[in-house]
Amino acid sequence: VAERFRLPIVPILIVLAASGASTLWEVRRSRLPAALAILTCGLLFTAPNWYDLDVENEGMAYFNLGNVALRTGQNANAVAWYDSALAASPRMKQLRLNRGLAHLRMGELDLAQADYTAEAMMFKLDARPHNNLAALHLLTGDTVSAQAAIDSGLTRDSTLGLLYRQRLAIAEAQADTNTLRVALKQALRHAGQWPVWTYWQGELKRMRGNTAAARNAYLKFQSMAGTWPSFDGEDLLYAGPGPSRTAYSIGLTYLQEGRVDSAAIHFGAAALIDSSFAEAWSNWGTAALSVGSILTAQSRYRQAISANPASPVYWTNLAWAHIQASQPDSARTALVQALALDPAFTPAISLAQQLENSEQ
Repeated sequence: VAERFRLPIVPILIVLAASGASTLWEVRRSRLPAALAILTCGLLFTAPNWYDLDVENEGMAYFNLGNVALRTGQNANAVAWYDSALAASPRMKQLRLNRGLAHLRMGELDLAQADYTAEAMMFKLDARPHNNLAALHLLTGDTVSAQAAIDSGLTRDSTLGLLYRQRLAIAEAQADTNTLRVALKQALRHAGQWPVWTYWQGELKRMRGNTAAARNAYLKFQSMAGTWPSFDGEDLLYAGPGPSRTAYSIGLTYLQEGRVDSAAIHFGAAALIDSSFAEAWSNWGTAALSVGSILTAQSRYRQAISANPASPVYWTNLAWAHIQASQPDSARTALVQALALDPAFTPAISLAQQLENSEQ
């Protein structure tokens, strides 16, 4: 009997055992029935071991401990618990998905990908590993592999809204309004009326230049935050908007309208909600620079660099702010960093040439 059912079932089994003992006493003079009864009892005593119920329960216990660690940000501990669960129950569904997320949070992308790939191979009809692989590829900028993973996932489950979120994120990053429109239409048709689709309707409107309608969609999405669907477990990665992204998008609509002050308020809100949001810090810095607050702009550009030091964009922005402050040496240092990251980055090359010409 599985462990959690033992307490209510054992009293019943005791009664049945007493009845069985009484019956054995009745048939004690007949060797054949007695032998059959003894054999049956032996089989009953050994049956639980055939199904490895204790081992399975142990694996689930480790898995649950890993989930607790994952939810509280103890990623290394989560991996250790998941390893123990895997040793006890090698074919436990979802285990590798959650362990992959713990690896992902620690920057161990290869290990995360290995877990997601193994889960996909083991449970061939499950779309979720393909969703996680798509998210991983998006994080590394590999949109081709991400799209392939999305397609693989949708062939297994065309109603998994998370996959449509990934596709919408790709279309948004590529500023591809046609792909965004088609993906949004498919999401609405196959994945139901999720509040999050309202955000993407806003993105489509903003990309088409209808900023007022886009802003209304973003604000409506914000008001629906309490109705967002929740998911059981940490295995379901998705690329989608949170409060910081929504505030940032509202800021973009104001920026497109030339309302820099209003844009700055929302860029600032996005950066403060999520301190790792490099684009928000950068645009907030540009808003400060546009009103002559050069030192403030420099500080915000440095925050963007801290959030994403591998982007030449933010180093170039910082260089421009130093030029505005008549700090050529600091500007040159920032440009060296930008060009070291991408020697062909045109804005940095142009700015370096401009700086050189001004000093001649």
